[in-house]
Amino acid sequence: MFIPIGFNIQENNCVPSTDPFYLFIQVIVFVILNIPGALFSLYTFITRTNIKTIDHLAIDSFLNTIVINLAHTHCALTFYLYTLTSKEFRKQCLLTICYIQRQFIIRFQ
Repeated sequence: MFIPIGFNIQENNCVPSTDPFYLFIQVIVFVILNIPGALFSLYTFITRTNIKTIDHLAIDSFLNTIVINLAHTHCALTFYLYTLTSKEFRKQCLLTICYIQRQFIIRFQ
């Protein structure tokens, strides 16, 4: 049986997980990786009327690339964050890996 991420089984009902540590880590990582994007958007809005040199435009473009990569990093880190912070996720992940391994062995015997 596969349980959606962030859910526990209690009497055959899926209820949301409310582990405060897990939620705290998720929020902190989200904020750290997405605040630069908001700040860069604010900076771009404030300086939109300034005349910029080619060097300044290149620096802005470079910073924009870094900010976008940070925002995408949050999406890539979710599996690792779940693995590190959620005991239920680790347990379910191990069960899924064992199930796949058993199916693989049965299929190729």
